[in-house]
Amino acid sequence: MSYCSAKEVAHSVKLDGNQDEFVQQNLVDARIRGSRNTWRADFPSS
Repeated sequence: MSYCSAKEVAHSVKLDGNQDEFVQQNLVDARIRGSRNTWRADFPSS
C-alpha cells in the first residue's frame, strides 16, 4: 500500500463528566496492489 494524500474532513470532541471521546474523519487517497482509490477513514479515540 502506498499513500498518495490524506485530507481531514471532520472531527468532533464529546465531553461527558469524566468521559471524553475524539473522532477524526479523513479521506485517504491510496494505491493498493495497483488499484488507486479514495477511502473514508474514521479514527475514534476515547
